[in-house]
Amino acid sequence: MKLFDKKYGTLEYDEFVPCIIITASGFMSSEQFRNMLDIGLDHFVEKKRNHTRLFWIADTSKHVVRPDEDTRWVVENWNPRAMAAGVGHIAFVAPENVFGGRAVKKYADDTEKNSNDIVINMFGDLQSAKDWCKSL
Repeated sequence: MKLFDKKYGTLEYDEFVPCIIITASGFMSSEQFRNMLDIGLDHFVEKKRNHTRLFWIADTSKHVVRPDEDTRWVVENWNPRAMAAGVGHIAFVAPENVFGGRAVKKYADDTEKNSNDIVINMFGDLQSAKDWCKSL
């Protein structure tokens, strides 16, 4: 079920995994990026009421370069709120773009250094990410 649909990205809810899927479709400003993550987290909190466990999947296959300030904001601002909301696992669909890949890797490395509460795993496609979530 689509929850948010813009040219630069979408948010979906898959009740059968269950998970929130955030998909980057190309370039987005820092404001759009942060807003989309915040809206996704609001939906996560709402949908979590119906599930014992709910997962977060980031389809970054079309993700492009992200400023370091955005990565820092996610690690320092969004992550603590996500953990408080119950996000314990994040599955990434790896970016095709090398620069997008660097941004995702930096986020994963920084998250690992700053928290043991979020487990991050990388996948080559969306179905593999969903299957991992289902297996947990």
